[in-house]
Amino acid sequence: MTPRNCQQTKESFSIYGIIFLILFYRVLLDISYLLYVEPKHFYNGFGLDISLLKTVSSYGLLIVFSSLIPRDNNIASFGIQFFFLFVYLPMSSYFNLGETDWLWFGLFQLFWIVLLLTLNTNFHFKQIKTVSPKTFRWIFVMLLIFTISIILTLIQKTNIQFSFDLYAVYEIRAENAQQKIPFGNYTVNWIAKVILPFLLLWFLTRQRLLMKSMCLLPSLAILILFFSTGHKAFLFNIPFLILCLILISSKQFFKNLLVTLVGILVICLFLFIVFDEALPISLFVRRTLFIPAQLSFYYFDFFQGQPIWMGNSILKFFFEYPYPASPPYLIADYYLGKPKMSANNGIISDGFMQFGIIGLLVWSIVFGLTIRLLSDIGTYKNILIFGPLIIMGMKTWIDGAFLTGFLTHGIGISIVLLILYPSFKDKENRTKNILSAFNIGSK
Repeated sequence: MTPRNCQQTKESFSIYGIIFLILFYRVLLDISYLLYVEPKHFYNGFGLDISLLKTVSSYGLLIVFSSLIPRDNNIASFGIQFFFLFVYLPMSSYFNLGETDWLWFGLFQLFWIVLLLTLNTNFHFKQIKTVSPKTFRWIFVMLLIFTISIILTLIQKTNIQFSFDLYAVYEIRAENAQQKIPFGNYTVNWIAKVILPFLLLWFLTRQRLLMKSMCLLPSLAILILFFSTGHKAFLFNIPFLILCLILISSKQFFKNLLVTLVGILVICLFLFIVFDEALPISLFVRRTLFIPAQLSFYYFDFFQGQPIWMGNSILKFFFEYPYPASPPYLIADYYLGKPKMSANNGIISDGFMQFGIIGLLVWSIVFGLTIRLLSDIGTYKNILIFGPLIIMGMKTWIDGAFLTGFLTHGIGISIVLLILYPSFKDKENRTKNILSAFNIGSK
């Protein structure tokens, strides 16, 4: 067998292996829904409506899209792979088993078709010249000063409660600590979801143990933000980033992420079936995977034929928003009977809610162009730093609006940081780091 044939055989095994893991992941999701989600939470709208046509359609389309998802080992591919496993797979399973709508499922497929077509165009963004390590030194210093000043201001204006009690966070969150500082809803999120994670990952990717240990400083700062604001996402970002770093370091991110998800689902099912322990399967399977899928159908049902034309956002001066509450609270009140709950959903529902089918298509194209931009500007950048950072941004778009994720939650800031970060085009440059700007060796 020639080397070329060996390579083609290896790639075929890789494709079939990925598809097998995806199907196994989907089967475990179906089992979780049948054994736990529907029996225990049917009163929350998780009904059961199984048909052979839905099963064949959902599994058939899953196989098709699984074979088309990019499997490259770069920053952009990491993001789309993560988004696929946490958005498409739960939606496919929920459509198959729940009381769902064929039209929304079809529009959902249309979003992914347009997205993949956008990713496979020959369009590329022009390479932007990165700054020198010396220039980035000043950017690095300014980020530190900005971060320290915001945290100190937050400490001064809030009553920090040093507690890891996750049930008490809602009382802390009710104090709206972020609104006590200028532009706090933006700056605190930028620090907690971009700047501090960047510093954490930068220290973790150093070679010397002393430098690695410095990751405790941004971790401590993230904890302070959690204690001040009560946002659990800030706290969970630390293990999430470390897990992403480990998976990317393995150089087989997609496969190992799938193995991790399958392992988590198996453990959740085992704990529930054998020990009747429902907390893990409730938090991971129901809350993280199936609730966003369920909410997407609610958004479609409510806003079908009556888009809001961004009347609650940047176009409010041109279009009147017709409802007394913002969409997340509106959906929670109408479908769940919880007017104080914020039922956020992802960019697919957001596009449809804003402009109908046209919005869904436009958001798909813009999302695809964003992935393409990340691919083009991420060349020769440190994937161990920006891979986890971009994946965390994709997590924001799973249950958040497009502009909210881009502006409020810092995805735009992450892209700017990626553009500015020095590139490494040869072996010598790849070993450089920020300390070189201070004339200090990387080791």
